[in-house]
Amino acid sequence: MAIDLSTSVSETQWVVISYGLTQTALVPLGGRLSDVFDRKDTFLGGLLLFIVGSVFASQVANVELLIIARVVQAIGAASIIATSFALVTDLAPPAQRGLAIGIIVGLIGVGVALAFALGGALVTHFGWESPFFAMAVAGVLLLATASIVLPRAYVC
Repeated sequence: MAIDLSTSVSETQWVVISYGLTQTALVPLGGRLSDVFDRKDTFLGGLLLFIVGSVFASQVANVELLIIARVVQAIGAASIIATSFALVTDLAPPAQRGLAIGIIVGLIGVGVALAFALGGALVTHFGWESPFFAMAVAGVLLLATASIVLPRAYVC
């Protein structure tokens, strides 16, 4: 990536740092948005931002634009993370909430573990841009599914 973008390794570290800082800082805001607005819309809006950031990241020509793309991704991810737990709390029956949240946390762990292996394979065979494109494709599939499956979860 550093070679393709004609930048230093230290500058490419900001690609990861910018995502982590932005996501961490904005999860509470994502939660608040899901408290004020429809949870489904907040989730889908966050997912849309994540997809836009992913597509943008897969097409950039320099590290500065990649960092901006990662910030856009992280804004969307913060909303997705906060809203997904709120949706489970709203939609799962009280007796099933613990199990439902446990499943989400378990899937997050599996996703993180698989992301490194799949991302490494994609980078090895298709270039550093390919994981971003793959995230965009997965995001579009999730967006279509969530649009159909998730009920409205209005909050007063």
